[in-house]
Amino acid sequence: MMWGGRVKHFCRVVVLLAALFFLWSAVSVPLYAMHPTPDRRQLAPPIKANEVHVVSGLRVPLENLEVDWIEAYQHLSLMDADTARLVEIYTNVALILEGIESYALATAFLENAYEMCEKRDDTERCFRLLYELIRIDVVVGDWEQAALHLQAAQKLEFIANKDLRELILSDANGLYYQGIGKPKTAIHYFLNAVAAAKQMNVWEQISELYLHTATAYRGVGMVDIARRYLDSGLLYIQPLRFNGEMRRLSVTEPMIYTLLGDWGKAKAVLLEALRVSKQEKKEWLEAGFSLRLARIFRAEGDYEKAYQHQMEAMVLCEELNRVISQSSFKIYDAKCIREEGIQEEARGALYALLMKNQKLYTWLLLGAVSFFGLFFLLLSLRNFLRLQARDKILQEQRAQNAKRNSELIISFAHTENLRTENQFKNEQQESTRRSLLYKNSLIMNSIEYANTIQLSLRPNQDNMSMRYPNHFIIYRPNNIVSGDLFWFADLIDRSIFILADCSGHEVAGAALSFIAYMKLNQIVRETKVTDPIEIIEEFTRQFNDLWKDSTESFKMQANVKMGVLLLDYVAKKVHYAGASQALFYSEDGRGVKRYSGRMPTVSLDTPSYVRKGGLTLDLVPGMVFYMMTDGFIEQPDKENSKIGSRNVLRYLSEIVGLPMDTQRRHLLAYFARHRVGMPQVDDVTLLGFSVENTEL
Repeated sequence: MMWGGRVKHFCRVVVLLAALFFLWSAVSVPLYAMHPTPDRRQLAPPIKANEVHVVSGLRVPLENLEVDWIEAYQHLSLMDADTARLVEIYTNVALILEGIESYALATAFLENAYEMCEKRDDTERCFRLLYELIRIDVVVGDWEQAALHLQAAQKLEFIANKDLRELILSDANGLYYQGIGKPKTAIHYFLNAVAAAKQMNVWEQISELYLHTATAYRGVGMVDIARRYLDSGLLYIQPLRFNGEMRRLSVTEPMIYTLLGDWGKAKAVLLEALRVSKQEKKEWLEAGFSLRLARIFRAEGDYEKAYQHQMEAMVLCEELNRVISQSSFKIYDAKCIREEGIQEEARGALYALLMKNQKLYTWLLLGAVSFFGLFFLLLSLRNFLRLQARDKILQEQRAQNAKRNSELIISFAHTENLRTENQFKNEQQESTRRSLLYKNSLIMNSIEYANTIQLSLRPNQDNMSMRYPNHFIIYRPNNIVSGDLFWFADLIDRSIFILADCSGHEVAGAALSFIAYMKLNQIVRETKVTDPIEIIEEFTRQFNDLWKDSTESFKMQANVKMGVLLLDYVAKKVHYAGASQALFYSEDGRGVKRYSGRMPTVSLDTPSYVRKGGLTLDLVPGMVFYMMTDGFIEQPDKENSKIGSRNVLRYLSEIVGLPMDTQRRHLLAYFARHRVGMPQVDDVTLLGFSVENTEL
């Protein structure tokens, strides 16, 4: 019985482990299938250097170091009609310029080569040149031009090597989508490019594609998969032949070490490459590697070495640019001289033809002169006869016009009478207009004076800055004066912030805000009421007592939305109560929360009892508070869609960690972007401040 129980227990364990294994396989295999790891056994690097096929020119043209492309460009002659040779030289010079980061000149050379290839209908070369142009567009961030070049490349479908087209087009699309912030889409294209590279056995290109793929995986947070791709990419860095000796010179290898975080190996590779470049007297390679070394030393904080390499690179780049510019001017002059010579030959041939057939041309000229003389004589006789007929018609028309003039004189006299009457009416209208302008100026002066009074009632910025130096206030009336009221009291042991939104705009709202200001002064400063709920209750009672005998229409319109915030520095507490007004706050300076005002709007229809409800928090340093009227939240856009409290809460959460001055600029810009093409519909007031110190 004992052995039988053990066997059953062992069988149960085996079955359980088998079930867990199958469950793990079902979950993990699809995940690894979505993000495959490169197989190093199937992609072993080639043994011989001549087995490496470069699909497109490297950023630094290392595929043929035996040819000095700068010297070839200097000795270039446009008298030679070998366009294919010109395209080859232009392309490699552009790659040299791209390697030393002279992207504008590189783009110019590539565009010239592209125009030549278009004239020769060399579709495959055009395709590769578009790929180089796309890479430069991505580096400089010209996404619009990159999209145009991508569209042009996709239209070139007639490529003999389909794998080549798939490789280049997929890599270009991946670089574009990675550059515009879509790494998931970029991964899809990079994996297609890797598959095409495997079909073509282009090993150096595979190392670069692995680098691109790893960068895209890092962009989506898959660091482990990115590291595996980087490790595999190191296997395909190919040595190059210098004077019969194999040397490792690659821009991709230090980039891989940099992404892996191994700055030491990246520097070692670049220093070795720089040494070989100096030894072989390849100034353009030396400049490119010096630029990359300067970036690494600058990232490590070794600014002395970074400056040294940067200056060496700048001197070499300036020398290369000078040589290329001088050669370009020489080629341009040769082209002009060649075109002038062709024109001179054409003029000489025309003159020789004229001298050869001088007698024939003379008779032709005499015949043409005689023909045109006779033609113009007949034409003049015809015109003379027409003028005589027109003169007879004009005499008849003069008689008719004399009769019409007499009728017009009578009509003019009648018109003059009407003009006099209209002038009298216009003078009356002008007098009325001036009277209206005078009255309007009186009204505007009164409104401006009311605005001056309203601005004088705002809290003193100096007093508020002493206690809360990190704050901002946005005050934007809908039209000169406002119905919004901001009230602040900095007492000995506490601070009170009150933001009220009185119904109505312009003068009506401003008048109601004056009354609210006086009532708040009386409640807080005279009767010493500081509790937010009690302030709103007392304000509601006095508001009802003041307007209880008003008309029913006024009772329906007059109301006040109010928020009261109390910071008690003795009890280290924060109290808030809102009458249809919310409070936005952050306790740790990172996330923002919203508390809706639970008390009803203060109006003449408010019942005698007030539903109490308030917010109480612990007062700690670093807290941030925002109070705003509904003019900001309810501003519509062209589609009549309001900003809304949720969008305000989301946007405040994004900018809460910034300085208050910066937050103010962001909020004003957000408000302006939302209401583009729409007028401001309500008064806007917004207060934001942070608590730096909770001590008295």
